[in-house]
Amino acid sequence: MSEWAARILLLALMAGPAHAHDAPHDERLPTIGQAPDFTLVSQDGVRVSLHDFRGKVVAVSFIYTYCTDVCPMLTAHMASVQEKLGSAFGPKIAFVSITVDPERDT
Repeated sequence: MSEWAARILLLALMAGPAHAHDAPHDERLPTIGQAPDFTLVSQDGVRVSLHDFRGKVVAVSFIYTYCTDVCPMLTAHMASVQEKLGSAFGPKIAFVSITVDPERDT
C-alpha cells in the first residue's frame, strides 16, 4: 500500500461515518461476520494470533514507523482512549497496531 493510500485510509477511519447525522436512527451497518484468524510476529519476535485476543474487543490500526504525521497521531489517540477506558473496561479491549511496511519495521 502506498503512503498516500495509507493516509487516506487512516483519515477515513478517523473521520468516522460520513453523514451520520442524516441517517435514520434505526439504520445499522450490515454484519459481515467474524474476522478470520491470522498470525503475525510482534516487535518482540513473538507469534501473535487473532485468537489470542478471544473474549476481547480488538481495535486494530495499520501504521508504519516511517510515517511521521498521521501514524503518531493515530497511536496517540489510541493510547488516550485506552487510558480513558480505565481499569473497568480497559482490560476488555486490545489495541493492536499492524505495520504496512514489514520490510523496514522490525
